[in-house]
Amino acid sequence: SEEEIADFVSLVKEGKISLSASYLNMTEAIDGEIYTRAQRRITSRLASFGLHPDVALTSDVNGYAWGFCDMLAAQGARLLVSQINQTHGHVPFEHPHTPFLWEGAHGSRIGVWVSDHYMTGNMIGLEPVARASSDAFLPKAEEKVPEYLRDLAAKGYPYSFLPLGVSG
Repeated sequence: SEEEIADFVSLVKEGKISLSASYLNMTEAIDGEIYTRAQRRITSRLASFGLHPDVALTSDVNGYAWGFCDMLAAQGARLLVSQINQTHGHVPFEHPHTPFLWEGAHGSRIGVWVSDHYMTGNMIGLEPVARASSDAFLPKAEEKVPEYLRDLAAKGYPYSFLPLGVSG
């Protein structure tokens, strides 16, 4: 309804809901023009509400077609946050949580942050189970989060922030 749309837009503008600048997850099985048309349709609809997401998020995707960079940049994305699936591949550059500047085939550039597995937050206790009190998940997080941070520090993690995926 119009009221639900207004509530949704309000929550996005208040920063309580974030929207990805990418439409679903990229797959090389779809033609670039079809994907671009779908992306433009979504971008136009969001713009009609004054919404202009500029950070793309993908989860469970370990690689992208080279043209994805140019397509994202053309739609206004300045950053891609990629949360990979380490079950199906390895982190690039041998380090989880790696930033780099991606230059596309046609010269567009976007920043990229390649995160750890898209469910790392779940694995270290940051996912509250539905209808569970904080007593049910906080003890796991209190144990696992410091372990995870110590492990990253031992591997030379150089940043003062840590994006973590929580899924499901």
